[in-house]
Amino acid sequence: MPECQLYISLAILFTILTQFVSSQKPSFTCGVKDSIHLHKFNFTELSSSDITIYDQSEGENITLRLCSPLSQTCAGSHDYSICLRKQGTEVGLGKFPPLLVNNHTSMFNFTGDLCSNSRNYTVLIVMKCDYTAIDTTSPQLIPKGKDDQCTTYFIWNTKWACNEAVKANCTVVDDRNNLYDLSSLTAYKNNYVVDIGGKGNLTMNINVCHSVIHESGSECYGTAGACLEVHSNDSSNPKYINYGEVNHPLTINNGNLEIVYTSGHLCKDETEDSLWTIITFICDPEATEHTVPEYKNNTSCKYEFVWKTSLACNKTYLKQNAAKCKVTNPRTKFTYNLEVLMNSDVTTNTSDGTQYKLQICGSLRDSKCPKGTGVCNTKDSISVGMANGNLMWQHGGPYLNYTNGAICENGQNHYTLIAFVCGAEGSTGSPIIVKKNTCSLIIHWYTSLACENKLTCVEKQTNLLPLIQTSKNYVAKGMDTEFHINICRPIVPTPGLACPPGSAVCQAVRTSEGQYTNETSLGFPDEKTVLLDNQNVILNYTQGSPCPENPQKNLSSSFKFSCNYNGDHGSPEFENYSNCHFSFIWKTNIVCGTLIGVWVPPCVVQDETHVNKVDLSLLYPKPVPRIVAGTGKNYSISICGGKDHCNGSAVCQGTNGYGTITNVMFDYDNKAIKLLYGNGSKCSNKVYTSELSLICNDSVGIDNGPKLLLDANCMASFEWHTKIACPSEVPVLKSGTSNDPVSTTETTPARESLWESDAAIQTWAIVSALFLVTVVLIAWFYMRNPRWCFDLRYRISAITASRNHSRVQYSRVNTTEEAHLLLDTSDPCGDGQIDSDDELLGV
Repeated sequence: MPECQLYISLAILFTILTQFVSSQKPSFTCGVKDSIHLHKFNFTELSSSDITIYDQSEGENITLRLCSPLSQTCAGSHDYSICLRKQGTEVGLGKFPPLLVNNHTSMFNFTGDLCSNSRNYTVLIVMKCDYTAIDTTSPQLIPKGKDDQCTTYFIWNTKWACNEAVKANCTVVDDRNNLYDLSSLTAYKNNYVVDIGGKGNLTMNINVCHSVIHESGSECYGTAGACLEVHSNDSSNPKYINYGEVNHPLTINNGNLEIVYTSGHLCKDETEDSLWTIITFICDPEATEHTVPEYKNNTSCKYEFVWKTSLACNKTYLKQNAAKCKVTNPRTKFTYNLEVLMNSDVTTNTSDGTQYKLQICGSLRDSKCPKGTGVCNTKDSISVGMANGNLMWQHGGPYLNYTNGAICENGQNHYTLIAFVCGAEGSTGSPIIVKKNTCSLIIHWYTSLACENKLTCVEKQTNLLPLIQTSKNYVAKGMDTEFHINICRPIVPTPGLACPPGSAVCQAVRTSEGQYTNETSLGFPDEKTVLLDNQNVILNYTQGSPCPENPQKNLSSSFKFSCNYNGDHGSPEFENYSNCHFSFIWKTNIVCGTLIGVWVPPCVVQDETHVNKVDLSLLYPKPVPRIVAGTGKNYSISICGGKDHCNGSAVCQGTNGYGTITNVMFDYDNKAIKLLYGNGSKCSNKVYTSELSLICNDSVGIDNGPKLLLDANCMASFEWHTKIACPSEVPVLKSGTSNDPVSTTETTPARESLWESDAAIQTWAIVSALFLVTVVLIAWFYMRNPRWCFDLRYRISAITASRNHSRVQYSRVNTTEEAHLLLDTSDPCGDGQIDSDDELLGV
């Protein structure tokens, strides 16, 4: 019996210790708080099962589970959340748990096995807000670049990355019983962004009857309907000001629809309590329904916007002003209006010189072709399509289909497709024949009238506008095809290239004769850029042509822009194709940011990566300061400083010292090194300061010297073009910096601390287990002697009875059998004796 009791006691002890130790392991709740708004994002719903993403081009697949380890082992271990499988080999790309952070955007950072001698595999999953995303969404894989096989990116569009939405009623009825509904203007993925003043330093993020979408550039409180983004000289740290919350429904004021957002941040003006925004919607039947707000004016506490849209018109008025040559996008309710292109004949030529005359939404006025012709071959007077005003819509823009032309081959009739594609701002454009077949003609007409919602291509620290092409496309090659590409805009029209109109990427096969065939759309410019980290940007194009291996899906493409300090704007390179998705890599200096530099005496500057180092003493072949002429005064500049010049200041004018070095900035976007000087001589209530920008110029040595740019009160600014400032090497950001969410070390500091915590907990648990086992063994030996056991029982009972006498319960034993059962469970000494406490319990 005692041995049995020992086994039972040890089994119970083992179970308790097991549960205790397991409960002390770090838990992962799959949630993260926004440090500013304190809103918690919970992604548990996305981790109900393993998700597998196939990469057919590489013959591999990636299985992941966001918030817990995979259900099956990877590389023989249960510790992984992300596993790469290829040709029977398994690689752990990401161990559980990940690092989950929210710096305006929620990101999961997984660290896996060793990838190279100095780096581990890293997987970064960016969670992007999309209120319309269904629960069963899956992440989009951005395949690894050739130059970085250790890092993998995913973008996951999901409603779980959104703040809790605040909505207001977006319909209203006037006194004549006309219903107005602006709900189609509500944005669920990206906010409306309005530039204030045209300088780019102030932008307002706006939504309609809905709180702004939580993303970089709209980091106001989740209840805000208008959020002002203020950029200072340091554009990497903008401020965000709540200019009104979604707390009022759509109303009618003075005959106009109006939305007012109030109760924003406190206003410094004593006449107002808080900041607020008013948006007035003006009826304009000629305006498209999905236009954007326009800045009107502002006061110290209020911003006003005007929004011209046909949604603000009642149905009777619209019917009276309705006309042909209009079509509405059924998804967004945006209306294309091409009436201004009507009533005039236009001519265009093919590459072989054949001339065609056409009329938009009407028949030709001056033509030898039959009456009613919309497109005419002027050489042979052959109708290539009869006119109609039935403007139709497809993804990418509106189009006209002129059919029933002259008889062609096999009894068919000539026809012409005229597609209207978003073109340059304010341009009505002109038609271009992109494809001529035996019985058909395909014409593309690029015009701003076909623009529904142009991508700004400018996000916080990213500006891809310089990459937009207006005269020719970028061309990349891969898979024995050509890829014609533009950035944030449709491709530039190219004769012979009949891509689906509006496509931003077009795949085509080029024959030996130079003809384009099998033109396929790889997506349209509909989505904003995504900033992965300081020097990596993703641009996605979606809704392309049907996928050949899975017609239920559409082809898509993505471009990963990586910083190249020594390069120029660069060009795209095809990476791979997988699961109906094309991936491209683009090395460019456009996405390179600004790095902090340090001053290394006596006269060297280097960036924080310690890779790019510049010896500025090379600018001084002779030990004398540079003299720069100003208005009526001269400045002396000695970058290296020293007591011999300017009394220690690097810049001086007369006896006024303009400061010593305080900051060094490496601006790789503009290929410049900026030196900031402060703590100069006294100037009124301030001190003199100055700055010198060394601009990279390979064609300029050191002879030109600096030039004065600005001579302001207590401040001077200079510029020096020189090849000395040109970067000689490509810096790589140090891992573990606060600006780099992707770790390149074997283990992240946070994970090391978790492991250290685990080790401490396990050590403590082992010590505790040994102590408890010792106690159990002593108790067991004690209980082997009935007399000692009875004495121990008596002492413990005396202690517990004094504590718990108020909770004594009385019971009655009715049978001898029940008494024996109670005896077996209440007599640990096994001596068959019942002490006084047993009697008290009524046994």
